[in-house]
Amino acid sequence: MEAKLHQAYDAEYSRLQSTVDILEADIDGTKAQYAELKETVDTLLRTSGGEYDHDLVSKSALLQGVRRKLLALPFAVKKPYFARMQFQEDHWDQLDDIYIGRLGTFHDGQELIVDWRAPIANLYYNAQVGRASFKAPDRIWGAWRDVHGELLLKRQFVIEQSTLQQIFDRTISVQDELLQAVLESGADQRLKEVVATIQAEQNEIIRAAKDQVLIVQGVAGSGKTTVALHRLAYLIYTWQDVLPADRILIVGPNKLFLNYISDVLPELGVTEVNQTTFT
Repeated sequence: MEAKLHQAYDAEYSRLQSTVDILEADIDGTKAQYAELKETVDTLLRTSGGEYDHDLVSKSALLQGVRRKLLALPFAVKKPYFARMQFQEDHWDQLDDIYIGRLGTFHDGQELIVDWRAPIANLYYNAQVGRASFKAPDRIWGAWRDVHGELLLKRQFVIEQSTLQQIFDRTISVQDELLQAVLESGADQRLKEVVATIQAEQNEIIRAAKDQVLIVQGVAGSGKTTVALHRLAYLIYTWQDVLPADRILIVGPNKLFLNYISDVLPELGVTEVNQTTFT
């Protein structure tokens, strides 16, 4: 539905403008943080004398994280989020009203945008309005637990260049209006991220367990590469402590293929993965 025709347009328009303002301010703050950290790391490099320096290691890791955020923020400003959900957990008074986007963002101690790879975002891909559940890490016991509740709202957005264009409220309808709108918009010669239109079976592959061999088969154009890159982004996000991006290798058939996927990697927050070819 055209955004201006939706009954919630005014509220959603106001929310989007506020979010864009916050993200643009975050870019300025992140640039300043990066410059300060870069200067600190450069100083530590000069004074370390080639010896191991714990402070240098930790500051370098922090610098990489800030750099990744700085590269991802411009994409987030153009398309801050693509969905909104309201979830009422059983036996819990507080209603979770969340917006889901490519880049998780906090503001004033509150989660402004939930990263699409976060556990609760799984509801967007696998659940319909009504009874729903997702798996989340238990902060006390450290294991994963099932979180049950009621999914009260599942709303999708088409946002281009920070402008709200379409709004869809999802019900039990089989037809995915957002997916149809995206497909009708056409495509160019580069691979694009599809976090807003990932289907349930694709989501299952993307979020499969880390320690298993996974082979994805399909005909040309069926989305194998797209799913693989989104799985890579998910693994780096979920297991960043043990699976850093700079220790991952993408092997492509040729340089043309690597060029084909080049745009989608930074859009997904993947900036330091090694790439090579068979040739």
